[in-house]
Amino acid sequence: MKAIRKKKSQNYGFTIRHSKIRSALNYIDKLAEGGGFQKEYVVIGGMAVQIYLYSKYGKNAKGLRETKDIDIAIKDNSFFEYLIKRGIPYREKNNNGYTKVLNIDGIYIDVDIGKGVGISEEYFREILNDSKPIEIKNGKKSKVNVISLEDLILIKADGYFSGARPKDLYDVVNLINAYEDEINFEKIQSKHERYFKQKQDGEEVYVLVYKLIHNKEYRKEIEYDANQILKLDSKVREHY
Repeated sequence: MKAIRKKKSQNYGFTIRHSKIRSALNYIDKLAEGGGFQKEYVVIGGMAVQIYLYSKYGKNAKGLRETKDIDIAIKDNSFFEYLIKRGIPYREKNNNGYTKVLNIDGIYIDVDIGKGVGISEEYFREILNDSKPIEIKNGKKSKVNVISLEDLILIKADGYFSGARPKDLYDVVNLINAYEDEINFEKIQSKHERYFKQKQDGEEVYVLVYKLIHNKEYRKEIEYDANQILKLDSKVREHY
């Protein structure tokens, strides 16, 4: 089978629409289940957003933007070593000491071992505990373990302020549009109080999420602005 290739002029090339990506993620889930690591890994980042939207609406889901990375986080080295013993090739990434890159049938998946930058050990344990299995259509019943909706929204909102990344704002809006009746705002409040409030942009993160959830007109305005910025960003990338 041929690997999915990205266009040279395009930095973002992966979507959950590709059956090989769904197969690769489901393969990891099956190994996790077989080895007793089901709650020790979680899909994060842009691919987690895609899984939520794809699960809700299918391949034509609005907001199913491409992403440059497929990211999962795992509790510690135990699960990673288990994967390697099953014959999955890997390499180091950027020599940062904790990110490895798995190669599953030509699909490259970044694996962060342990908590990420800006995430406390306590919060990382909670992210793993609150993660949920989501079914992904792949010609047969299959699933993958994904960060909770509430954690994903908070982390994406925080990423927008700390990294000035319009794609994160775009993701937050699309998640709320899709799941506004299922989001547990009390959980968001609790997690924000414990893990985000003390950050430099902590208050802005809370205000943004609150307004996006409770004010549909504001959400429409932000959605339009974020969409326009992403379109401009895409045009700029075409020239490099």
